Amino acid sequence: MFGFWIQSEDVDHLGRQHEDLTDSWGYMTEAFGIPVWVRGSTYMRRARTDPLPDLPVVMITSQVAQIPGTVSLADFTHPDECLYWFGGSNENIREEPPNVIAKVYIPVDEMHSPQAGAIVAWDRLIRHGQSDN
Repeated sequence: MFGFWIQSEDVDHLGRQHEDLTDSWGYMTEAFGIPVWVRGSTYMRRARTDPLPDLPVVMITSQVAQIPGTVSLADFTHPDECLYWFGGSNENIREEPPNVIAKVYIPVDEMHSPQAGAIVAWDRLIRHGQSDN
C-alpha cells in the first residue's frame, strides 16, 4: 500500500486562496487510485480525513529545495509500502515530516506539488507495473 500525504496551506504566499491547486490532487485518486491525505487545507474535496497510516515516509522535493541527502527520482527504488510526502511547492518546505526513510528530488527547477505527484505516480507505475492500491 502506498499513498500521498500533502502538507498544504489554504493560501499561497500572496494571500490568495488556491482551491484549484489543492483540488488538483483529486486527479491522483481518480486516475491512479492513490489515496491522498491533505493536512493544512480545507479545500481539497476528495482528500481523506481518516488518520494517516503508519507507514514509512518518502519526502519528495524539487531540485531547487536543496535538501541535504536527497537522491534523484531516476536513481530511486520505490519501497513496497510508504507515504510519499509533498510539502509546498519548490523551496517552501518548513519542516521535515516524521518517519522519513528517503529524500527524493525530481530533477527540474520548479513545479507545483501536484505535478510532482503525477511524476512520482507515473514513475512508480512504470517500475512496479500496475497500481498496487
